Order: sequence, then structure tokens, then C-alpha cells
Amino acid sequence: SITLLALIDAALVACLPSAACVRLGAVESNAVLLAFTVQAGSALEQLTRRPLPSMRWTSRCIVAVKLCAAATNLALYLLPTPFVVDAVTGRPNCMLRWGEWVVLAGLMTFVVDATDATRLRTPLITATSQALSTLCGLLLPLAGGGAAWAVTLVASFLLFSCIVLRLFEREARLRALSEQCKADSYQLAKARLAASLMRQCVGCWSLLVAVWCGDALARLLGVASEVDVGFVADAAI
Repeated sequence: SITLLALIDAALVACLPSAACVRLGAVESNAVLLAFTVQAGSALEQLTRRPLPSMRWTSRCIVAVKLCAAATNLALYLLPTPFVVDAVTGRPNCMLRWGEWVVLAGLMTFVVDATDATRLRTPLITATSQALSTLCGLLLPLAGGGAAWAVTLVASFLLFSCIVLRLFEREARLRALSEQCKADSYQLAKARLAASLMRQCVGCWSLLVAVWCGDALARLLGVASEVDVGFVADAAI
């Protein structure tokens, strides 16, 4: 995941025109600096823990998520980075943020959906759908306008819906296990944890989708401000 993020960022910087690389404004810089501080502190705290042997790889995945997020915010704070304006909505897109999300959407969804999994197939499908949905978001401002833009947008939303359907499946399984198992059974406890984590995962990514939709709609209606509210909201989430 860390290597993939580095490759995506390098490709974005290399392929996009140098004129697209800009520095953040004062408010946006403070937002990413605060996010970096929280994430770096959280990653350091995670590294001081001694996970159980069975949880070692889960812990490593969590550290990778925090390091990728912190590194992206640090790069946004220190360096001019590429922004591409969507030709349809007029929304400026932070391409390094999209690169971060492509990687983390897949990794975080995989870790969450694998909480009580006995096979890799389902978590891999769910994680891949999230990563591809986010990749469509990255490609959207590069698609220009017209049919290519519309197809990319529809594909992104359809792929995103997979995680919502997965949450419904988990909730249904939890209800069934609640009727079949004892209240203190280990299987039921794992199912409760898996459903709770999936709710948080769906909630987090849904908030980001809502911010994108709200920001795009505002710009289509001609509502804009000097501060990039959508960018600050993304950093806060």
C-alpha cells in the first residue's frame, strides 16, 4: 500500500503539467497541518503497542493507513501539489488526496470486511470495488466533459454502492446469529464487531461522497468562496 501510494503520487506529479502544482492557502494549510499532527501522533502511539501475534498483520495495516494519510497531509503542507479543475462542476480536485484515497479505500475496507471472514474472496471483492470507485473519482477531473465524464461518475457511484450492500448483508447476518447463538458467544461477538466497523467504514466514506456532491452542486449553482470549503471538510473527515 505504501509503495502503491508513492507510485500513484509520482505518476500524478510527473504526468500533470507543472502549472497544475499550486500551494495551499492559509486556511487549507492549517487544516492539513492539524490533520498531519493528529495522524502522526496516532501512528506513533500505534507503533508503541505490542499486538498479539494473531493481530500483528492487522496492526501493520493500521499503521500503514495512518502513515499514508500523514505523509499525504505533510506533502500537501510543504510542497506545491497538483490540483485539476473539473470541467463540468468547476470543482478543484486535490490529486494527491485522491491518490491517498484510492489506496486507503481499498486497504481500510479490506481490513474491516475481513474482521470475521473465513475466506479472502468476499473482503477482496468489497475492497476492490471501493478502490475502483475511488479511482473513478481520481479520473473524473481528467475525463474532460461529455459522455466520458458521465460514464465515469455513474461507474464510481455503482461501485461505491457495493459497500452499502455489504453492510446490509452484515446486518442481516448479525440478526440471524442473534437468534441462533447465545448472547455471550464468540461468534456473535465477532459478528457484532464486524457490523459495527462496517457501519463506521460506510459512514466515513459516505461523508466524503456527500462533501463531493455538496461542493460540486454549490459550484454548479455559482456558490464559491476564497476558502476551499470542500478541501477543508475532506481534511477534517
